[in-house]
Amino acid sequence: MIKKLASSLAPLFIDFLYKTCRIKEKFLSSLPYSPVIYAGWHGILPGIFLLGRKRKIATIVSKSEDGELIVPAFKKFGFTVFRGSSHRGGIPALKQLANILKQGYDVGLAVDGSQGPLHKVQGGVLFLARHSGYPIVPLNVVYKYSITLPSWDKMEIPIPFSSGVVVYGKPLYVSKSANKDEINKLALELEKYLFYLGTLGKEWLR
Repeated sequence: MIKKLASSLAPLFIDFLYKTCRIKEKFLSSLPYSPVIYAGWHGILPGIFLLGRKRKIATIVSKSEDGELIVPAFKKFGFTVFRGSSHRGGIPALKQLANILKQGYDVGLAVDGSQGPLHKVQGGVLFLARHSGYPIVPLNVVYKYSITLPSWDKMEIPIPFSSGVVVYGKPLYVSKSANKDEINKLALELEKYLFYLGTLGKEWLR
């Protein structure tokens, strides 16, 4: 009962946050004309809801009970939702995302998955970029004032009336011929780049 109530109230709370917070967008490069795959940490989830207000965008939400609770919020903010994770139903969901990219939708993914480990890029986003041919656009979200939850992903919730910034990085393309070693190297580069975007965001908010 309590979880169902939380699920129904979450969209209202998030809407309140982004009506009171001053969130800006910063781009290090022009976005490609084609559909893109937005990639960020799981812990920046509240900031990701901003994307759905401006773009046709799809995402994966885990099949867990916690995932079920957040689905209404994604739909409230305009996302098309597929269910799956690296542990349950991940490959079919990624194939659905590859198909929806071809239909002109953007995609948003948490690169450290639905269960972590924290800030470690998993293969899903690189798999999708490799097989679809569409670029990854790394992003990070930083708030002037926020609360960090005691969850595995260290999720940050902005304090009402805080300022914040969504920092979009340069597009990353993954070759269809990329082998396992190259994919692992790209994963490490993406991790470092996401931290860099977070550092830039903090500097802009000073």
